[in-house]
Amino acid sequence: MHIAKESIFKSAVRSFFNTLLGMIGIIIGVVIILAISFSFSSPYTNSDRSIAADIMPDQHGNTELLSETSNVILRLDITGIIGDRDLYGELVEGYLRSSRTGVFKNDRVKGIILYINSPGGSAVDSDVIYRALIRYKEKYKIPIFAYSPGLMASGGYYIACAADKINCSPVAICGSVGVKIGPFFNFWDFMQKYGINSVTLTEGKYKEKYPSFSKISDESDKSAPYQDLIVATSDMYKIFVGIVTNARGENGLTEKLLIDQYGAQVFAGGMAQTYGYVDNGSTSYQDTLVELVKEANLDQTPYQVIRLYHKRAPIQDLMTGQLDIWNQKINEVLFGISSPKRWDNQMLFYYDAKDHIQ
Repeated sequence: MHIAKESIFKSAVRSFFNTLLGMIGIIIGVVIILAISFSFSSPYTNSDRSIAADIMPDQHGNTELLSETSNVILRLDITGIIGDRDLYGELVEGYLRSSRTGVFKNDRVKGIILYINSPGGSAVDSDVIYRALIRYKEKYKIPIFAYSPGLMASGGYYIACAADKINCSPVAICGSVGVKIGPFFNFWDFMQKYGINSVTLTEGKYKEKYPSFSKISDESDKSAPYQDLIVATSDMYKIFVGIVTNARGENGLTEKLLIDQYGAQVFAGGMAQTYGYVDNGSTSYQDTLVELVKEANLDQTPYQVIRLYHKRAPIQDLMTGQLDIWNQKINEVLFGISSPKRWDNQMLFYYDAKDHIQ
């Protein structure tokens, strides 16, 4: 029996086309998945395709779609780390712009409820969101209430200060009025011990902010290259304190108490109310919604609660999220390379429970 042998060239060509067809099949599958995912879209549409809307339960638990002339309570979720890909200043500004156009036009939004469950994060994004809410409230003359079921700390509390009323559950953690940047490390003593030298090339006075590999300046040295960071941190803290005391001074949260006594501590709902951080430290989201509806004069009028959120395709989560995680794991396991912390060396209004464990 004669057995025909396939040439190496034919085998390579065949393998190439098999691989190509396999890739085409994967692409077609991804397109089908995307088409299906976008077919289940919200009943509300928006000029910004990345912003979608859900109908949330009202005070009676109703979620039916009302007419496009009905009143709206806008819900904004401040959940997760501020400055992350689903919660940053520009995105929230987009939510607020969207709430005045399209199906929301003709002044449908009569109030905003902030649902906060955040440890804070980027100082810049916290401030952008806070100021956007203040502008919106002043321009459209609507009430803003804030509620937290669990964590309303640092930047999360900074944003809450844009609200006319702040409530939380009895198990919520509130406060942490402070600023942080770092950590910074100095290896000068270690390098001297083992005879290691380092040279950093810079142009411009004070360009090297923190001398990681050279002798650190004495804390009393006001000419230290990182003195501007010290001043900037102090200035941002003063801004934070000013915003809090301006919003909560009438509730007893004075600048002197905040700076000299409470500092960046956090408090559970009951104590947060006692110290003036919140108006009601033992209530629910539903009760806060009822208060907001009454404040907006909607208690005798049909309304619905609509939550705006950032919509991404499933494949986008896979590509931007899961692949990053796997790359980090591979680097750690195979090469011993630790993943860089995203928030290192940025100005933060951020509460980390580990910093408070003695």
